[in-house]
Amino acid sequence: MKYKKTISTIISTTIVLGAAAYGAYYGFTKLNQKDNVANNQIVNDNKNSLNVSSAGYEKNYDHRIVSWNIYNFSNSTGQFNTNKLLNVATTLNLLQPDIVGLTEISFNDTKAIENIKSLLNKPYQSILGNSLNSTYPTKKESVAILYNPEAFELITSGTLNPENGYVRPLFYGRFKNKVNNKHLITIFGHFDSPDNGNGEENGALPGQGAWEEREAKLASNVFADLKRQFPDDDIVLGADTNIKTGNDKAFKQDSYILAYPQSYFVSKTDAEVFKTSLNGKGDGYSNPYDKWLIYDAGDSNFVYAKNSNQELEKYPFKFDVVNAFVNKYWDQQKSTELYLKSKKQKQPDSIYTIIKNVSDHAPIIIGYND
Repeated sequence: MKYKKTISTIISTTIVLGAAAYGAYYGFTKLNQKDNVANNQIVNDNKNSLNVSSAGYEKNYDHRIVSWNIYNFSNSTGQFNTNKLLNVATTLNLLQPDIVGLTEISFNDTKAIENIKSLLNKPYQSILGNSLNSTYPTKKESVAILYNPEAFELITSGTLNPENGYVRPLFYGRFKNKVNNKHLITIFGHFDSPDNGNGEENGALPGQGAWEEREAKLASNVFADLKRQFPDDDIVLGADTNIKTGNDKAFKQDSYILAYPQSYFVSKTDAEVFKTSLNGKGDGYSNPYDKWLIYDAGDSNFVYAKNSNQELEKYPFKFDVVNAFVNKYWDQQKSTELYLKSKKQKQPDSIYTIIKNVSDHAPIIIGYND
């Protein structure tokens, strides 16, 4: 994403981001020390040193909500001294969400989430939902919701699986806004795997499996059921849907809407902006799998680009992981060092190998006003 900046802004941003990346890296390299007291102190120092904003991703609303598939994240893949944990934590510290849903977490791996939280610069609390459908035990994963307790109070949480239709049940948290006591329901999930391979019946849409389309359609049931129970609540679902470019007809949009500008549905060029899954090489994006589905109960509290490219600059849809090194959001040198150390292999073919090691998806962003 291109932004017009003054030279001074670029220089100051680079300095701040460099300090942020160094703070994260410094915390990592010291966290392996045996002295637990020293470890705790370094984690606290790391939180204080990480910068909380970056050019192009400032909050232009009261709260930010993020959804991110962080690809096979576990206490093993996301342990300290790894490129993966470094840049997951750095990204969340830059975006400063008040609520974030993280998917593709190893099943019931609470330690993996604690690793992330220990490097964040807000006192996040978390809940972990186990997405297990007993009919498909090999597909089980967990979904984590991290939230800022200074902004939101958790009321309840649980899984959602109407008609037993989700291979990996959705996970939700119902929150009370501490400013106005209104309620917000956030839902996160990882829909069925893409394509119509492995013997799955073809869907009605090109390249989609029938089960994927069914899961997309079932979102209407999810919203309708929650609206009956909580008619005054705002509702947002963020998910890696695995629904491909041009196949958004899979979503009924009868009890919710897809949070895109109208041009997304009619312009292939504009649709490129909303692609979030990385291609095979990791040097670009392939499909707009990650989506926001929203229901505003009263006022229009959800904030996202509805019209022009200028609005997209003000309200970016995603954090551009493909260009995270180019734009100096991630520290390439430190990331490479950690990648080589954890992978114990030769220099990667390109920086995109290191990027895909963090995730094969970009996090998506939506704003929310009190």
